[in-house]
Amino acid sequence: MTERSEELASYVSTEVDQLGVERIARRIQRTMQAPRASRPWGVVAVGLAATVALGLLLQDRLPPHAKEPALKPLFVRTTPPALFGSVRTEELEDLHLNDGSTLVVSADTELQVNENTGRHVDLGLRRGEALFDIVPNGPRRWEIDAGPLRVRVLGTRFRVVRSVRRVEVHVERGRVQVVGDDVSTVLEAGQSYVHELQPPSTPEPSTPTPTPVTREPQGPSWRELAERGDLDQARRVLGPGGIVRRARRTRSANDLFLLADIARRAGTAEEALALLTQIVREHPADPRTPLAAFTRGRILSDQLGRRVEGAEAFDRAARAGLSPDLAAIARRRAFEGYRRAGQSARARDAAERYLDHHPEGEAAPAVRRWLEAP
Repeated sequence: MTERSEELASYVSTEVDQLGVERIARRIQRTMQAPRASRPWGVVAVGLAATVALGLLLQDRLPPHAKEPALKPLFVRTTPPALFGSVRTEELEDLHLNDGSTLVVSADTELQVNENTGRHVDLGLRRGEALFDIVPNGPRRWEIDAGPLRVRVLGTRFRVVRSVRRVEVHVERGRVQVVGDDVSTVLEAGQSYVHELQPPSTPEPSTPTPTPVTREPQGPSWRELAERGDLDQARRVLGPGGIVRRARRTRSANDLFLLADIARRAGTAEEALALLTQIVREHPADPRTPLAAFTRGRILSDQLGRRVEGAEAFDRAARAGLSPDLAAIARRRAFEGYRRAGQSARARDAAERYLDHHPEGEAAPAVRRWLEAP
């Protein structure tokens, strides 16, 4: 086989194809080496046809990288455009990429870019929370390393949260694959996976080396205090108006739940209600959201005296995926809220919904008596 035919045959996979390439290459070479005066037009035409045939033969056999233009790394749509790289945020930050994907990185989050090429994007979520809205069917394979879990993107919108206690993956649209030491599962839209982490072990005490003290050691953050259950101290660390300021700076469901707990402990019902409303609106796929919706109903009805709004909140909570016992309580509370507010038609509808779902429920006899009363 000549050097030219060997080069062409390198793209062909079968023995028959290699022989065909060799014959075509020899025929082209003989035609081109013939004296100019002796080249009849028919021979030239045959040479051209052979060249076309060779091109068609090889067209579908070239490797993908030989047929497609090289893809460049991703850039952030700024002025001027900036290469997509690692970020460490103090406040909420939106990253709009040139392929149409969007990342919403919450405050106090560290997102590391391990690889950014035309074929593969590998990110490391070291701490915090990020929302990923990835354009489906793109040329790049996306992966997010969140410590014990690795998320492989299948074209989707999803959220990853990494804290000292757990790693969470919540899918809002599309699908992702979650892989870890003891898990390999595909999550669909509306599904979540939570991986609980072992608390870090306390190191053995060692004899400290005396050093000059230049400043007071920094204490734990409000988040660490809240996760340990010290809600009063967490509020003191946040300072006056700190709950509202922090809520405006984050889209982290975990942070919002902690802030809501702090507000409820302090007795500031309006602040707690605003936080729970934000959770229900921005994090419908979080598995804790139905309980947040139920708690909204309690605050509206019991602490603020807004019975109709409370009944509506209980109605929504019952449809949001509460456990059967809590769903029964929510439907009963919705019925009672409408009844006490004097909204008979809505109370009747709520009573019928309760009996449809909980015909043997604890409140079923009283609800039936009310429906049957003249």
